[in-house]
Amino acid sequence: IIQRSFKLSYYNEYKSYLSISMKLRCRYVPIIQTTIAYVTLGLCWVMAMALGHIHIVPVPMISDMGVSAPEKYCFQAGFISSAFLQACLTWIVEKANLVRGTIRANLILTCTSALGLITLSLVNEHDIPAVHTTAAACFFISQLLWMLTNCFYDTLQSDTKGIRSKSVTVRQAIAVLGFLDLLCYLFLRLYQFTRDSWPIPACEWFAVINFSLFTLTFAFDIEKSYVIDIIQE
Repeated sequence: IIQRSFKLSYYNEYKSYLSISMKLRCRYVPIIQTTIAYVTLGLCWVMAMALGHIHIVPVPMISDMGVSAPEKYCFQAGFISSAFLQACLTWIVEKANLVRGTIRANLILTCTSALGLITLSLVNEHDIPAVHTTAAACFFISQLLWMLTNCFYDTLQSDTKGIRSKSVTVRQAIAVLGFLDLLCYLFLRLYQFTRDSWPIPACEWFAVINFSLFTLTFAFDIEKSYVIDIIQE
């Protein structure tokens, strides 16, 4: 009986600790994901510039920082972690009822985006260009579609759910900017701009920074007390 009581007490303490941990993770996942993405970009830029692997002119593509060692290892670790956290965030906001698309649509778009980001991080543009380019297209298009889908449903149902109107407005603005950025990129490619001219890399940099900002907005919607309890009674 004493042993059983001890196990029950230990279980309750462990459950309480786990609930606190999950609460912190739910609140800070979008912040951590955004921080990792920006820190990865910054570190890779500094290392690649210091070693002469990239130059200020012409403006480098982000993928250029994932080709040579040692910055490519930082590139891979950072963006693979970012992809994993993005998938976790999608699960969290689904549980918290903060997204508007169907579960299936969000799952497909998030998985496609995450797999694209992981693949383009592991397979650089010099190893297998076709795979890298395809993965990049999957990442950018899926991520933008996920943003637009959620904004569309936010517009229809923001009054019936517990989402702050300011967050909805900010997400809509970021999604529209992302869509305009894509149109700008397609326009430049249509007029045969190459990656060696600064507008093409600028579109890519803007898109990645924009995606992370969209993710960050969920930090303001996830309540501090929100817990996903993964231990059942």
